[in-house]
Amino acid sequence: MTTPQRITLSNKNRPSIDATTNSEQGSATVEFAIILPAIVALLALLLSIASAAHQHVAVIAEAQQAARAASIGTTYTPATITAITTTRTPGWVHTQATRRVKIIGVTLPGFTLKASATALDEEGLGAPTRP
Repeated sequence: MTTPQRITLSNKNRPSIDATTNSEQGSATVEFAIILPAIVALLALLLSIASAAHQHVAVIAEAQQAARAASIGTTYTPATITAITTTRTPGWVHTQATRRVKIIGVTLPGFTLKASATALDEEGLGAPTRP
């Protein structure tokens, strides 16, 4: 009877599992380091757009409040730094509110928000005025 021969396989040319895992971890770290500033910049951009939209809604509300106040004969003091101009035509009061855009406390040059509103001139129609 013959004895069977034992065959052994060598793993010398094959990378170990640990070496593959370590190189993939390094690659993931580099990818994260590259993408993180882009994510932060995108988040800052979205927050800035949301802030500008909020400021625009506030300017519209101030124009409406100023028009209402002028229509009943009272003065309106804006809550924020907004320039308000009021004009009257027969039967109507027109207001325009303007304000510079501020992002993170910094006023952006060249970016101005404007809103206008019109209200019926109740004072001019003989409605009683409020003190």
